[in-house]
Amino acid sequence: MRLQAIRGLSDPEVLRHVLEAAADPDLLKAALDRTVEIEGQVADPRNVEVRRILLDPVIVKHYGRLDLDCRISTDERRYIKERDEGKEQPAKGKVLMESVGLAIREGDEVLFRKTYRGNKARRAEPFNPGAPVQGGYLVKVNRADIDYVEIGEALLRPLDGDLLKSAAASENKYVRAAAIALSDSWRTSVPAKIESDGEEEDDGD
Repeated sequence: MRLQAIRGLSDPEVLRHVLEAAADPDLLKAALDRTVEIEGQVADPRNVEVRRILLDPVIVKHYGRLDLDCRISTDERRYIKERDEGKEQPAKGKVLMESVGLAIREGDEVLFRKTYRGNKARRAEPFNPGAPVQGGYLVKVNRADIDYVEIGEALLRPLDGDLLKSAAASENKYVRAAAIALSDSWRTSVPAKIESDGEEEDDGD
C-alpha cells in the first residue's frame, strides 16, 4: 500500500520528504523512480544511483537540497557487410554510442557537470547474430559508464575534516570511497565545481 501511494504522488515537496525520511530500501527506490518520472527525466538506474549519492546525510548536511539533471542520448554508426554469393541480403548492423550528461546544482550554481560517453564504434565492429534487431539492423549498444566516486569527490572536496570523517563511514559505497580518497594528506584547494563535456580526441576513425 505504501509503495502504491508513493507511485501516485505528484507533489515534489512531499516526495522530497519521503526521500529524506524513508528507511526502507524499496520505499526509497519507489520515491526516487517517481521523482525521476515527474521531473520528466529518463528512467535509468544511473540516474537513480547519482540521486542516492545526493541523499547521503553528510552531503545533505553540507549542501541541503541538490538537484540533478540527467540526459541520455545516442550517436549511431551503421555497418553493411559485403554481400556473400548466394545470399539475398547483406548483413547489417549498427552501433549506438551512448552519452550520459549530468549536471548537479545547488540552486542556480552548478557544482558538477560532465558528459560520460560509451566506447567509439570500431572500423570492423563485430556483431552477435543473436543481438536485438531494429529496422533490419543488428544492434549493439556501447553504454556509458558513470564514475560515481568522481562525483562523490567533487561534492565532498569542500567539506571540513569532521564531515569528511563522517562521510568515510557512509552506508553509500561511492560516498565512502570518495571520502577515503580525499584524506587530509592529499586534499587540495581545487573548488568543488567541475565542468566537462567529456570530449575525447578524434582518432580519425
